[in-house]
Order: sequence, then C-alpha cells, then structure tokens
Amino acid sequence: MSNHSNTPEESGSPARIFPPILTLNRLLRFVSTLLLTSLMIGCGKGDSAPKPCVFLITVDTLRQDNLSCYGYSRETSPNIDRLAKDSIRFTETACTRTSTSPSLASTMTGLYPFKHGVATNFTPLHDSLTTLPEMLKQEGYSTSAFISNYVLIRDLSHMEQGFDHYDDFVNHREPNRAIYERKGEDTVNAALSWLKDRPTGPLFVWLHLMDPHGPYLPPSPFDEKFRTGRSLNLEADKIPPYQRLDSTDASYYIDRYDGEIAYCDQQIGRFLDGLKANGLYDDSLILFHADHGESLGEHGWWFRHGQDVYEEESKVPLLIKPNPSIHDRLGPFLGQAVSHIPVSMVDILPTIFEAIGSTPPANLDGQGVLKALEQEKREDPFILIDQSGVPRDVTHIALRGVDGKLICRIARNRDMEVISWEFYRIASDPKESKNIFSREDPVQAPYVEKMEQWLEEIRNYKLPFVPERFAPKDGDAFVKDRLSLHKKQLELLGYTE
Repeated sequence: MSNHSNTPEESGSPARIFPPILTLNRLLRFVSTLLLTSLMIGCGKGDSAPKPCVFLITVDTLRQDNLSCYGYSRETSPNIDRLAKDSIRFTETACTRTSTSPSLASTMTGLYPFKHGVATNFTPLHDSLTTLPEMLKQEGYSTSAFISNYVLIRDLSHMEQGFDHYDDFVNHREPNRAIYERKGEDTVNAALSWLKDRPTGPLFVWLHLMDPHGPYLPPSPFDEKFRTGRSLNLEADKIPPYQRLDSTDASYYIDRYDGEIAYCDQQIGRFLDGLKANGLYDDSLILFHADHGESLGEHGWWFRHGQDVYEEESKVPLLIKPNPSIHDRLGPFLGQAVSHIPVSMVDILPTIFEAIGSTPPANLDGQGVLKALEQEKREDPFILIDQSGVPRDVTHIALRGVDGKLICRIARNRDMEVISWEFYRIASDPKESKNIFSREDPVQAPYVEKMEQWLEEIRNYKLPFVPERFAPKDGDAFVKDRLSLHKKQLELLGYTE
C-alpha cells in the first residue's frame, strides 16, 4: 500500500466545470432519476416533501484534534465551529483504514475494507457493490459529487457509481510528484454553480476537499497565519519526499498544515453560506467528516498517514446537523460533544437512512448512530480499524471501544497468525504511549474476545469478486489525456474554453 494516499496543491486559476462522460449507463440513470423525482419532490426548487436534502462534506487528511471545536488552541476552524453549534459533535470517531480510497469506500458502502475489497488506493470499487448514492436514488434522490483528490477520479476509483453528476476535474500538480488535486476554492465554486441550477426533488451532494493533505502549501494569507518559531530540526529522511519544502523544522510544517485547515475551513464557510442563500441549510441533513488523520511526530512518523492504526492517523471528526424531522429527538445533543458512543465511517450510511426515515439495506457492518444516541449505547460496542502499513509484512488491526483500544499485529500470510498485542486506555493515555495489554484484565477481556471473532471472520471471508488495481505509470500523461478528453467533450456540446 502506498504510504501517501492522496493529492496536491494550488493555483490562482478560476474553477473550470466540465460535463461528465456520457455513457449509456449514465443516460439510464438520468432517466430513472427523472421518473423518481417526478414522484418525490423534496428540498430542491419544487414543493416541500418528506425527504430532506443530504450534504456530506469530506475533508482529506484532517486530524480531529487540530480543529477549534474539538479543543485545539489555534483558531483553525471558525466556520466548521459554526456548523458544530448546530450539530452533534462525536469525539470517539474513527476511519476504517488510514488511506483515502479504502476509508471512503467504507463510507459509501457501509462495509469494512475486507468486505468491499478496496484495500489500497488505486483499487477501484467493484461494480457489484451497491453504493450510498445508488441506494438514495431508489429513495428519489438526485445525486451529485464534487471531488478534489486524484485517487478518487472515476477512472481510478469507480466512486462515481450511483452519481448523476460526478465532477472529478483535478488539474493542480504536486511539486514533488505526478499527483494532482483541485483547490478547495475551485471545488466549492463548482458545487455552488451546480446548486444554482439544481434539479427539483431531494438532493444528495458529496463535497470532497483535499487541502490539508500534503504537501502543505496553503495560499496567502494562510501560509503566514500561524507562526510557532523554530522548534525541532528533523533529519531530511524523516520527511516524506512528496512533503519536502524549504525547511527541515517540524513547526514549519505543522504551522502550514494548520494553515491548510484554516484555508479549507474558509471554503467550507463559503459552501455553508451558499446552502443558506439557496434555502437549503435549515431543512437539510449535513454531515461533516474526514477520511483519515495525519501523523505529526507521534510514534516516530512525521507528516504521513497509511502507516498504522494509532489515534493520530485513525481518529477523525464527525459532525451531524439534523434535519427537522429528527431535530426534536436529538435536541439535547445539539452543540454538544458525544463521547460515550464510538462511531465508524461504516455508520454514516445507515445513519443517513435513519435520518431520512428509510430502512437501510441489511448486512451492513455499520449501525445508525441516532438510535444509539437515544439508547445511550451501540448494539455492538466496538468498531474496527485496520491498515496494511509498515512493515509491509504486517497488518495492524484495532478494536476501538469507549474505554480503550486493542491493537493486534497480524502476519500477512495465509495463516494470519498474531504477532503481538497492545492495549491503551484512551481517556488517560490519548497518545497511546503505555501498552498495558493483559489477558488477566477484565476490562480488556471483551476486547480480546471480539478481536478473536473478527480475526476468524477475516481469515474465512472470501470476496465474491477479484479486486483490480489500476495506478497510472505516468500521472502527468494520464491527466493530460483526461484534460484533452474534457476539451473534446466541451467542443461537442458547443462550449468554448
């Protein structure tokens, strides 16, 4: 698995919006959407209806503890903080895997990685899997996505499954490698432009922003917003090659990481203001989360993710702003932190179905968190995190509960034998610095029992398909070809650049 999962950088060029590739499948899905939305008019421009609009905001490589609303000392996130005041703020939230494509495949399917088969970036989501947007289309939703990450473009991820509109135009190259991204400003511009001419009926919109992912190159004035002063000089080989800038000082990178978060927050504020201007904020369900975190020196890793399952890489923010139909039920939790319920990214899909008043499909790994809030506990008290990280012959699997975290190191071979165990009490040891694993500890016993059940299921589970992998050998040529194709599409449709 790649150590660095995503993509890049910036430019002052204006947003450019290209139409999606037209295929027979897209045409059929479009006709299906028209038929469904003619029967179910929702939060679009037509009359009100029972189904609320759903907006899912994903930020790449965002640590929970670097947001102001989660207690960070720096004011990195005033606009996200505004959303938090209208939302339920979950504190014990984890991704399923600390790389982009596997984590977001879990968000879109409600399944853990060993079941959806997206083990690494550049492993496309299999067509036989049913995704969140495909499910919501059956509920009468129009579906749209605005993507900023190279590894999520349709050719490399197949994440476009179920989306009527999938805007994945990325054109900003990283300085140190042939990986591309789109700046937050351009992605939000594309989303707001689409909202002006949105279809009638309930909407599902996925907004994905990339900016906190390295290399940390926030635009002015965010590149100078935070200044720590010199703190720790790192050896050059401690800094991943794609991250290296004109410094080896750790604080220089952390300051700029926070600057990227502040810039991204500004763009999220623009998007939220756009929802309000379009009359879409108050009556909609809005979810905000991250795909994974980022190591900033913990456990020997600097400016990386996809290495391990420790908190700095796996713990992510989650805000849920309820729609009116569930607002009264959840009133006591609004603007509050919820720390007694662990939440996984596989829980987002069933939670959306809870909120819109529909029944999610069976056989999901996730659980709806709204019912858990009312009952003050999950049906299954544990969530699963895994990562095939470093070293490459070891898989790291973690079981996260309310009062602790069990980590198991597994050999990457047919027998998957256990190499070692770790246990941490997160409340008293949030940095996971003291391994207190003991089979004699009654607190740890249910963790070990559940982990052994999971290991048995993982060992015996057989995917009903063979996952493929597609990583372009020449990223520059690949993107150039895509841009050329977009230009030809524009010309065919009568547009000019």
